[in-house]
Amino acid sequence: MARARNIKPAFFQNEDLAELEPIERLAFIAMWTVADYKGCIEYRAKGLKVQLLPYDNCNIELIVTNLEQSRFITTYNVNGQKYIKILNFEKHQNPHPNEKKSGSNIPDITEKDDVINDLQNIVINHDEDGTNRADSLLLIPDTLLPIPTKKPLRTIVLDNYFEDFWYKYPKKVGKEAAIKSWNKMKPDILLVIDALNWQVETKQWQQEDGKYIPNPATYLNQGRWMDEAPIIDSIPF
Repeated sequence: MARARNIKPAFFQNEDLAELEPIERLAFIAMWTVADYKGCIEYRAKGLKVQLLPYDNCNIELIVTNLEQSRFITTYNVNGQKYIKILNFEKHQNPHPNEKKSGSNIPDITEKDDVINDLQNIVINHDEDGTNRADSLLLIPDTLLPIPTKKPLRTIVLDNYFEDFWYKYPKKVGKEAAIKSWNKMKPDILLVIDALNWQVETKQWQQEDGKYIPNPATYLNQGRWMDEAPIIDSIPF
């Protein structure tokens, strides 16, 4: 259901938006009207095209890609379904209180897949803190647990947060090491994706066929998603 949203005059002077095509700017505005109160949208290309730009001859998938590369939105997956998150939506929009009261069936980017439905992603975790994360198999009924050995193994479910990171990261080497680093660092996926959106565009990462892109585990261990991005104006919508 489309909703009324706010747009500020400064939107039209934003230099980063000016780099986009007019149809992409229009689509970005239209996204606000179909997003839920969190700024989340179900991403089915054909359906989204009808919602946003029903009378325009355009490639909605290309528009989404360009908006994501410009760091105005990010895409993510939950249970095999793709979604869009409008970055800074909650900072710049003020949804009607009834929206939050009514709730939304669109999962936010920070929500995890159902543990039971994702058992195929189980990996062994040899961390030494002795605690069980919320997505630990130790929270699943005993009938779904593997038969214990003489030396019980602690296991966790590899959530979609890591898979979103792995899909986005341009250098796919040392996945097992990256998984261990992810479990150790437990980074905020939204911050990671936001950082990667600008980091992949830097000269250092693009030169010599990505020679200077750090290995995924190194990137995580060094907390590189917390590097400072080039200074840009706040998105004024």
